[in-house]
Amino acid sequence: MKTAVIMCTGSYYSPWTPYTIASTYGIGDFMVVVNAGFDLRNPSLEETDVPLKQVSRDIEELDSDGKIIELTDMSRLKRKLPVMSQMMANKLKIERWYDLRGRNMTLASEVAYDEGADMVLRIDTDQVCYRDVQGLRGRKDALILYQYEFYGDLHHFPDPSPSSPFNDSVYFYPISKDDWYVGGLAPVIHADRKECPDMHCAHLRRCNPINLDEEGCLKHYRDRAIFHLWTNEYGAFTKELVERAERDGRRGLKEKGKPTDILPPEVCFMDPREYIEETARSG
Repeated sequence: MKTAVIMCTGSYYSPWTPYTIASTYGIGDFMVVVNAGFDLRNPSLEETDVPLKQVSRDIEELDSDGKIIELTDMSRLKRKLPVMSQMMANKLKIERWYDLRGRNMTLASEVAYDEGADMVLRIDTDQVCYRDVQGLRGRKDALILYQYEFYGDLHHFPDPSPSSPFNDSVYFYPISKDDWYVGGLAPVIHADRKECPDMHCAHLRRCNPINLDEEGCLKHYRDRAIFHLWTNEYGAFTKELVERAERDGRRGLKEKGKPTDILPPEVCFMDPREYIEETARSG
């Protein structure tokens, strides 16, 4: 049985990307990373497969066993649908379409299937797994991983906490050639997933690594806001959108959470390459 880790990125760089890769590297027989999106300096729906150079550098640095398949174009995508926002789809009355994340994840799923995967762990680049997730290897049941939501600095947990700890997108499930992500990343998968409190991950979309400077933190928050505001609300890269994203980014720098005894994964406090080597030694 072969297990694949699939993840997609593009448009904006998450500083958690190397930690995501490191924390899941030991789970899969191989990984598929789709690295393609907008150029946020000059965004256009005519150019949606611009790779992020930093992601490619992260992969080159961390792929010690040569098992990461990085895809930077759509040449292997089988299901060809237009890329747009929910607003555009509603206006044009288009039923089948991709947002950028859905297109990328569909490609990752298709390639994982073609490469012989039986099981898939689907994760985002702002999510980092705890070491207990190494226990997924060899499992065949479909699971939703237990997820802690963090913001502020690395030692804080939001108050109130998420309505459900199983509220996001860290899934482990049997792969099918018919898996695809239509619309706003609504997954169409053929598995009834069950909640799994034995496997854990951290959601770090509203916090940053402790070694990132203020400008890097602002860029993370601002660029993420630009992409998500386009996807979920505006449907166009307007001046108003950019100004709002700037405000959202600066507000993010001021956020503080509620102190908690629950810490993010140990990989956040180590060099990602060293973490990969350590988990390889420990099995």
